[in-house]
Amino acid sequence: MKKVLVVFSIAFFLVGSVPRTVTGQTKTATGSSKAASDEAGIDSDTKKFKEKIVNAVSEQYKKDRKAVSGFVTKTSDSLLTIKTDTDEDLEVKNDEILTKIYQISNGQKKEIKMSQIEKGDYIIATGPMIDKTVTANFIYMDEKYLVKTGKITEVNKEEYSLKVSTVEKDVFTIDIETSTKQQILNINSLVLEKVGFSKIKEGDTIHFTAIKTGKEKEPNHFPAQKIVIIPQEYFLK
Repeated sequence: MKKVLVVFSIAFFLVGSVPRTVTGQTKTATGSSKAASDEAGIDSDTKKFKEKIVNAVSEQYKKDRKAVSGFVTKTSDSLLTIKTDTDEDLEVKNDEILTKIYQISNGQKKEIKMSQIEKGDYIIATGPMIDKTVTANFIYMDEKYLVKTGKITEVNKEEYSLKVSTVEKDVFTIDIETSTKQQILNINSLVLEKVGFSKIKEGDTIHFTAIKTGKEKEPNHFPAQKIVIIPQEYFLK
């Protein structure tokens, strides 16, 4: 009888102990699972927060990134000062590691050094801008082309020059040189033909292209690269 009671007691003890042990393990597992879940939630929130920061910085960078252009007025090893078309003075900073500098000529791009940029050169720079300083990612040394349309108000046969009043009410003097490509619209065939300077008249409409170097002796006075004349008779037909 005692043996039975002892066996029963041991069995009861084991049976009674198992649930408590399992329950304890379940609580521990549940606690670990909850901790892991909380940690995963924190990691997720941290990741989202980091993404927001990255996106905010990226958006701000896009807003701050500018493209500026103008003629160089001052040069140094790491800084250029330019004057824009609106007469604003801006600084373009060269980073020796990040900044790439190119010269554009005849449609070709060639990498050059900062020291090759001189006062009077025309440049285009892109990069983030703070106040009036652009930290350039790229600097392009280029030629500034003028493309204008207007009416010829004066023909100077001695100087081989034309005075032109544009549709924007600006007045330009353009020199016709031996290298200038000259064409006129044939009002009958509507085909462009070569034309001599003597055939150009006051009152004719002109389309012209010229290069602005920033070194002109007179404002708005340029040698013409190409001109296309539309005779005033065309508009009377």
